[in-house]
Amino acid sequence: HDPLVEGASKLGRGSASKTQDLQLLLLDSMRVQSRPTPTSGWFPKAATKPVDFKSLQSLVGSMGEEIASFKPPSTWTVSAGGNQKHEDGKVVVPSHSAECKEIKDYFKIALHSQKKKFKIVKVERIQNLALYQTYTVKKQTIKARYEEDSAYGVNNANVDDVERRWLFHGTSKESADKIAHQGFNRAFSGRNGTVYGAGVYFARDASYSCSSRYSPPNSDGIQQMFMASVAVGDWCEGEAGQLIPDTKPGKALELYDSTVDNILNPSIFVTYHDAQAYPDY
Repeated sequence: HDPLVEGASKLGRGSASKTQDLQLLLLDSMRVQSRPTPTSGWFPKAATKPVDFKSLQSLVGSMGEEIASFKPPSTWTVSAGGNQKHEDGKVVVPSHSAECKEIKDYFKIALHSQKKKFKIVKVERIQNLALYQTYTVKKQTIKARYEEDSAYGVNNANVDDVERRWLFHGTSKESADKIAHQGFNRAFSGRNGTVYGAGVYFARDASYSCSSRYSPPNSDGIQQMFMASVAVGDWCEGEAGQLIPDTKPGKALELYDSTVDNILNPSIFVTYHDAQAYPDY
């Protein structure tokens, strides 16, 4: 009994050739997905590619939407050759630059009383265009809900607060490399507890994420941490182990976008869509 073949048979009843074509398509799709290939978020990298700005402008422009937010940040490094293609991967931010100073200052402020305890060894910018565009789409989708429904925000009614820049995420060296390449992944939730839900955790305070529990030192004693842009949207208080946010009052099909530790003054945010955050640094 093969449910895929049975389903194809029902869809294509009365046309043997169409049924056969559909079966082949389904089976071929299964073979592609089963290969152990590198991925770009959800799909094999061989089946995806970053959208160039001109093509995206044409597509989104036809939908009447704003395109500027899909462009990479102006700070991104362009590869040599004059083709305006951005380098993909981790790029060291020059220590003397205004960009590096901004990151370091923000980090030190978020360390609070622990600022003298840590020394910043290096700042790396994550340049991953496919991930960045996926995050931008998710952020814009949440913003559109606020604009279409004035009552969308129950606990966070401020559309300007849909995105938090920046929140912190402590991790190991091995996981840091994977996140830079493939983004944040809910499949790894639970390693450090799921007190406010089984999603990806981000902290308002660097002092929290600096704990060796969340960012274990490598063999050289160096810890790894991300500063991320997170589309937190509207939030609700999280519960231990919950797999998705709560539904909103009176809206059976509408969920909150994230869960938090404290509705009025959140310091911990938990996201449930991998596209909800982008690892900036």
